[in-house]
Amino acid sequence: MEKSENCHSPQGPKEASSFTKEANRAVFNDKVLPWDDKSDFENARQGFVTKDFPLVITGQSGKTVFDMERYTEFIKPAFPAPDTVNSSLWRHARLNTNAGLFKITDCLYEVRGYDMANMAVMEGETGYIILDALTYTEASRAAMELVYTTLGKKPIKAVVIGHSHADHFGGICGITGASAVKSGEVKVIAPWGLEASALSENVLAGPVMLRRAAYQFGDTLPVGPTGVIDCGLGKRMPGGGGTVSFLSPSDSITHTGQEMTIDGIKFIFQMAPDSEAPASIQAYLPRFKALWFGENVNYTNHNLCPIRGTLTRDAKKWAGYINEMIELFPEAKIAFGSHFWPVWGKDEVRNLLTKQRDLYKFTHDQTLRLAYRRGDCRDAHPPPQPCLRMV
Repeated sequence: MEKSENCHSPQGPKEASSFTKEANRAVFNDKVLPWDDKSDFENARQGFVTKDFPLVITGQSGKTVFDMERYTEFIKPAFPAPDTVNSSLWRHARLNTNAGLFKITDCLYEVRGYDMANMAVMEGETGYIILDALTYTEASRAAMELVYTTLGKKPIKAVVIGHSHADHFGGICGITGASAVKSGEVKVIAPWGLEASALSENVLAGPVMLRRAAYQFGDTLPVGPTGVIDCGLGKRMPGGGGTVSFLSPSDSITHTGQEMTIDGIKFIFQMAPDSEAPASIQAYLPRFKALWFGENVNYTNHNLCPIRGTLTRDAKKWAGYINEMIELFPEAKIAFGSHFWPVWGKDEVRNLLTKQRDLYKFTHDQTLRLAYRRGDCRDAHPPPQPCLRMV
């Protein structure tokens, strides 16, 4: 044991130990991942239109809510990654710094990097349709100002909330207000059960969740190579303290195959409860041949048992919903979601969906296989005999 390397003061950032350096270098040197493949970087930059410079979002009090510049300052150098950072995470973090307004296809855009989540924006016949509302009202307001400045001022016709986690609905009052929803001017469309799920997680369990989330995401750590690098799904502002809001849905999605035309744009919805979130939906947009997969398809191995205390995800159901996407929407040529960058091309869409489906199914199946692996465990604890005899 190298005592001098491993007995640092518990306060402040630490340099990597020799063990960490060796493990991180092995991942890069052993070519575990295709480091020379630039396709993700090309997709992450494709369709870039504009962004705010600098990308720093502040609240009414002047407090910084989100600061992308703090992430881009240290992440610019490519490989090798710093000794304190695994090269895979370093690569992922660099990809997640692509921020701004991006054109996915005609009349379909998304704002990335203004929050941990994405906001998709569609131009309908008379106004905008928004998919997901980000975490904070300050972030969604800044994102919409970018849209208005670039694409023109149009009324909001609908906001579709993909699932019941706050990074998808918390910024809604930066987009629209309760009076507009109550009057019918703006629709808020969400999966059935979203209100109850959001209340359970963010109010009843809110204080506990916030405390545990600070540990999960490292909210008290500095941004940098010895602190917060990336949170996987995107950039989270440590201690951001933005304003989280909520508006009750005006319309609920209750079953897979439910169709709805919103400001001239046809949606075909798919239910996905008890996957990434208790209340969750995806949608196919035939006009664009585009699949919006919410947060059920990502460029990560999503956590199934969240440290912060949300409900454990059902990996078997999750894999099943992705397989259902493949079967229901085989014509999809574009796929985009609530985090990360889109993919273009029918083969690319299917490849992404297939790999994500197999990831969660493998996790489920191998967990059960290994749980029953040891024959001596079965011998020591035989299953109980049935109480009834079949005749």
